[in-house]
Amino acid sequence: MGDISQLKQIRPLFIALLLLWPINSQADSPRLVIILADDSYPPYSYVKDGRVTGIYVDLITQAAQKIADKYYVKIKPLPWKRALNEIKNGKYIAIIPPYQHLKSRRYIKPYSVSLLSEKVVAFCHKDINLIELIKQNTTALNRPINIGINAGYLILNDRLIRAKHNNKIKVWEHKNTQANVNKLMLKRMDCYINDSLSTLWILKKLQKDSPEMNFDEIEQSFVVMERTAHIGYVNSPSYLFTYKDDFIKQMDQAILELKDAGELDKIVAKYLQ
Repeated sequence: MGDISQLKQIRPLFIALLLLWPINSQADSPRLVIILADDSYPPYSYVKDGRVTGIYVDLITQAAQKIADKYYVKIKPLPWKRALNEIKNGKYIAIIPPYQHLKSRRYIKPYSVSLLSEKVVAFCHKDINLIELIKQNTTALNRPINIGINAGYLILNDRLIRAKHNNKIKVWEHKNTQANVNKLMLKRMDCYINDSLSTLWILKKLQKDSPEMNFDEIEQSFVVMERTAHIGYVNSPSYLFTYKDDFIKQMDQAILELKDAGELDKIVAKYLQ
């Protein structure tokens, strides 16, 4: 009887330890954090040979190594517009690399520290003077100027937005930079607006793949805007991603340390070789 009585006393403690074991085991493991990334925005974020790569991908991967004791960061590439919808629907915690659009993308908040400053430029055929043609009273063209942008991008400045409302320009969204550059080369678009470095990267690649291609008739018309790129976090109730505030703090600190140490400069140089 004494042995049975002792077993009855031990059993509740044994059950409690079993219940606690998975919790403690899980707590000791780094938490998985999935960050969505534009799958076609070279050299910043793109897929090559089946894996996601790029300047921002490398920077975040290195930053993630600094906080690997608490977080296991995985970067998942998706088409930009689809990635934005996933964030809007609250399915993932973060996305790279949006500019800050506090009013038009209220579902993204907050933003990380700056990853890098980007220069958005209009690339046009030499016979298209975009600045002159979008002036209020110009009659130089009897049709709207066809401008290509990447699907889901918000990169028109106030002057171009007014020109769009006044039917001076017509904006066409295409899948990615490559698709837009191809249409520009075929003169299906008068201009293409995107980050300067990304566009030049694609032009260089096309020229390498097809030396016979001639880009002499394409020029950078004017700088549309300069913006900083960030990790954008889902603007969701805290109970959905209870770790969000701590992750943002740690990731921001890791990114700043890498930038201060000159690691970002090394990453950029690698992709511009």
